[in-house]
Amino acid sequence: MRYLLIAILFLSFTIPAIGQAQKDFVRQDMDLNLFDYKRADSIALHFPKGKYKSYTEIVAPLISNLRTEQEIFRVIFRWIADNVSYSYSNKTDDPEKVIKKDKAVCAGYSSLLKEMCNSAGLECEIISGWSKVDQDDIGQNKKEPDHAWNAIKLDGKWYLTDVTWATSSYDKMKRKFHKEFDTSYFLPTPGFFIEQHFPKDKKWQMLDTLVKKSWFIKSRVWYEDADKVGVKIINPTKGRINQNIKKDFTLILQVNRFKLGTNIDFIIDNNFKQTQESETVSNTDKGSVTIKCRFPKGLKGEHDVNVYFDGQAICGFRMNFH
Repeated sequence: MRYLLIAILFLSFTIPAIGQAQKDFVRQDMDLNLFDYKRADSIALHFPKGKYKSYTEIVAPLISNLRTEQEIFRVIFRWIADNVSYSYSNKTDDPEKVIKKDKAVCAGYSSLLKEMCNSAGLECEIISGWSKVDQDDIGQNKKEPDHAWNAIKLDGKWYLTDVTWATSSYDKMKRKFHKEFDTSYFLPTPGFFIEQHFPKDKKWQMLDTLVKKSWFIKSRVWYEDADKVGVKIINPTKGRINQNIKKDFTLILQVNRFKLGTNIDFIIDNNFKQTQESETVSNTDKGSVTIKCRFPKGLKGEHDVNVYFDGQAICGFRMNFH
């Protein structure tokens, strides 16, 4: 994902070498994620669009040359992601109407994925719950679920997946979605997924230790690029922070598969022009990286702060400077 890094509070340094980090909140190198999906992707991308009028007509020829459950699921997932656009103009959860208009919101995406997978002989369930996209979602205790995604059973094991979010990439600076296939939401780990998805039915957290909805509501924003670069935030965990402008802001991260020479940017709002006054970075014997930065003295009131690694958005906070 590419971001236009305009008007930033900039911090750049080299991360020292560190030990192996924990993997519970970052994507693990699971067998299914290492699977070669080139064939399935090619079939999905070259499958004739508009030739078939029903999802039941699409499934059989779409999967005809595939044998493994992983490839069958991938070709269905990829076909939906590439052929259905996100649009509020079609809020139906009727899969046939989604096919007809090639447009949907999460209800339509999750319903279509379930029905196409079921038609292909795969077990797939719809999960309803709450989502977290950016700082506006921090502290929002919505009574009714605002999002829907799926669980898919492959080789006897359940996995979480979100085809809606896989259709687009979210530009944190412009706060807009752009049509682009995002593999982060294909078969993500439960630890990464819970940062942005909180299911109404707790069994679909699929975590060894369940988390409370209150934690999800108050927690910081966690972006999909954190999963891609292998980063987990240790502290702070809350999304709203009261920050004394005279004191350092401390960010503690665990880093997995991280490269040397990474640039770290703290971006404040979309048009705030200031220069970082001071920063320090150190590593601990537990494989964590501690970043301390001093914000400009003139900064006051509430501001959204997003942290970027080499242009990739990692996490975000809503900070009240005083």
